[in-house]
Amino acid sequence: MAVRDQKNRLANVWLFDSPKMNERLVISGDVPFMHAVLLEADPTVAGYFLRDRMAQNGGRAGAQDMWVYYADGRHEVWRFVDAARQPTMPNPNDADGERGANAEPNIVLKMGEALESHAIRFDNVLHLCGFVNRARSCTAWHEARLAIERLVAGKPFKLIDTLQQGDVDPAVMLGLLGHYILNGELQVDLATQLLGRLSELRPAQHDPGCASDVAPAIALPIIDSVDARGSERLCEGLKIRSARGRPRCIVSAEHRDFTRWPDVDDLTLSFMSEADREMFKSRRRAVMLATRDVEYDEIYRRTKCTEPAVRYWTKRCLLPDGAGGIVGFLALMRGYRVGYTRTKSVEVQQGSGSAGYAGVFGQVLERYEDLADFIKDRLFPDGSERLPEKRVPYRSIWIDFKLALRERGVGDGDWPFKTDNQGEKAVREYCKELEKNYPLLARRARLSADAARRADGRGPSPLIRAQRVGSFMQLDFHFTDAIGCLIFEDARKVQHRIPVARFYIGLMCDESNQSVYGFNAVLRPAPTAQNVLEIVDSAIRTDPVDSGHPFFRYAPDGSYLIGALIPEVRRSGFTVLRMDRAWCNTCADVTNNLMDVLGCAINFGPARAWWARAIIERINGTLTRRGVQRVPSTLGSGPTDGRRDDPVGKATRYEIKVSDLIAIIVGEIRHHNMQTNEGLHNASPEQLVRAAVDFPEQPYLPQPLPQRKDDWMFFAHLEEARITGRAAKGEQPSVRIHGIRCTYRSRDFADKPWLIGKPITVYIDLRDIRHAVGFIPDIKQSVELVPERKWREYRVSWSDALLIARDRRIRRGDDEFRAVVSIFQEEQMKALAQATKTKRGAMNAKNLALVTARHELNDKKQGENLESAVEEGWESSIDLVKALGISIIPLTGRN
Repeated sequence: MAVRDQKNRLANVWLFDSPKMNERLVISGDVPFMHAVLLEADPTVAGYFLRDRMAQNGGRAGAQDMWVYYADGRHEVWRFVDAARQPTMPNPNDADGERGANAEPNIVLKMGEALESHAIRFDNVLHLCGFVNRARSCTAWHEARLAIERLVAGKPFKLIDTLQQGDVDPAVMLGLLGHYILNGELQVDLATQLLGRLSELRPAQHDPGCASDVAPAIALPIIDSVDARGSERLCEGLKIRSARGRPRCIVSAEHRDFTRWPDVDDLTLSFMSEADREMFKSRRRAVMLATRDVEYDEIYRRTKCTEPAVRYWTKRCLLPDGAGGIVGFLALMRGYRVGYTRTKSVEVQQGSGSAGYAGVFGQVLERYEDLADFIKDRLFPDGSERLPEKRVPYRSIWIDFKLALRERGVGDGDWPFKTDNQGEKAVREYCKELEKNYPLLARRARLSADAARRADGRGPSPLIRAQRVGSFMQLDFHFTDAIGCLIFEDARKVQHRIPVARFYIGLMCDESNQSVYGFNAVLRPAPTAQNVLEIVDSAIRTDPVDSGHPFFRYAPDGSYLIGALIPEVRRSGFTVLRMDRAWCNTCADVTNNLMDVLGCAINFGPARAWWARAIIERINGTLTRRGVQRVPSTLGSGPTDGRRDDPVGKATRYEIKVSDLIAIIVGEIRHHNMQTNEGLHNASPEQLVRAAVDFPEQPYLPQPLPQRKDDWMFFAHLEEARITGRAAKGEQPSVRIHGIRCTYRSRDFADKPWLIGKPITVYIDLRDIRHAVGFIPDIKQSVELVPERKWREYRVSWSDALLIARDRRIRRGDDEFRAVVSIFQEEQMKALAQATKTKRGAMNAKNLALVTARHELNDKKQGENLESAVEEGWESSIDLVKALGISIIPLTGRN
């Protein structure tokens, strides 16, 4: 539910198993996730946890703070700051809704710029965490003994040597080595080169608990992120201006937050020469330090910029841009021309066009300060004052601008009314400048909804990228763009062709080399959790298809996925899986099984942001264009596509079966994996994976799955239940799964009625509900479960069983049969009610009530004289017997 939450809709959400905290974390944002991964390899940090920060306490919705506790007893609160937002320091009187002494003073601001230099370390530590998580719950006595022997020997050794020992499970050994490296017991270079098979591991010669080289990189606040106003918590060497009196700065209070200044993007910096790039970075750093009131001597020592130069560049950055803002860091670029600000008055004359009026529009905006917001609100309507409108014409804004000037007393002899175009060109150019300065608002107001969802073009350069083969994967589903049919014969040998609805196909590809690892055809209306797991399972356990298989037609050797083309990568996991936020991807069965079995981290990108997974989207488009969009039954790219020509009729006429469409897709997948690609420097994805596997010096790390885990547990669905049964009637204990209305029994607890009422965790195979295993926490025992008789004969998946149970509930809801007893009761009550309405019936009711009242009074009198009535009764009965001459023997014991 944290992934589907609206507050995380625009953020990258990470699911990560922390070996240090032994907890599954949900982290919002790339920067907090990178910091959390780096802390895993820092021995000076004892632990950390994340806590949501409420928006009313100075943070935006969905923001998280990280509480970091060090081994020496101190702790810090790390607050992650977006460079595009204003960093806000907490209110000391109100921290997390608590006032007074509970306020947290030691808060450190963190930004993503400092993490760019730690990309290699992050990738290495993330792989080590994956090794540890993948080997959980595995027996490791043999591997631990061999690893401890190497630690005791104290000699360096290579990683590949430990994997080639006999009777060693590589997954378990890698998990142990990852644990020792993260705890500091093994030393290896994690900062400058990627961890590989030839990496040299050295046993630690000092106390593993001492500080490591990663501590200064992530424990100290960066200079550019520290709020120095009224604060003394700065890193070493950074001094506050110590002059007497109030410190003065050439930057006004409204522009002290330089993170909100217009800046140069990475793409523009890449086109600069090396000298211009270094000069721009030096100037920008100098201006940032000057904004923080740092001594000019310290600025010169850090940037080599003198005091006059710093003052000049700072004032240049604060010049107005003509659109209500400042120029910002753009003014520091070589050759950048700052806009002209007119100070001389102008005399308007008819017939001069626009010549001679440069800067007059800026003077009008300065004289009437609300006009700038007036034009901006008309250009980017938000629905507060008027209904939102797409693509407001510039001419309409110009007409509203003139009416606003008339309301403010501007006469016919003033600008712009006496000019030829009456300021239309100035308003138009100003609107275009606003669109350039506010690209997101411009896309929302003037482009489509899809363009408006994109924050800034293709987005900034991602912080987290794949560094090696087989580490980062992307998974997505695609709707087939063609119609197929199903052909079958009836009892009279007559063939029938029935069109089949469009179905989904699912792909999983490698982010580094664009190779396709997994594929699955989803022959159902919508993908399910089982389909997601089947795609990953096809990548893990990939075998060439047989010659009789429909896929073999366009795959000469039956191999089309990387696992079949390169057997060395079979049964291998990966480090990160990127997916969108579809319901089938975010369900618990998918996230839990993937992370438990593969030990990977899962990334759910921003909603409706296909560019966050551009590689898998591009591969889907390529396979579609080359394959199913070329068959006669294609639907094209949309309803207006010219290739769309009676797809249903063509599918039945040419007998285009569903298996044919899938076989075409499979053939295109093989072609994609084997074809050279210009983006890969004229190499194919298969060649890149083969080179990474064959050459140990390549930065490729094998990630084998443990050999001691059941394969079907990858498809296990977890249900929490209780053992039920009636021991008094001799019933055996059982487990009822109400979702599929199935009862499971087991021989292991059939003779243990005392287990009735105990909780049990049930794992059911998503592909076949007949496979089930239960774990009883109270006795720490696993039991094999057998379903009731009606489910034993056929293989039924979990999703189909849910549909059967749902269909039964629907049928019960549609059932209108009424019990005969209910009908009889209602008829009898109606008859009695009808009888009281007639005259004779009313009289009979009155007489019956009178008789009832008489009997009640008689009963009351008899109750009052009950004892006397009994005695009199006995005496009268005896006298009566004597009178009749009958001999009576009392049976009550009375004389």
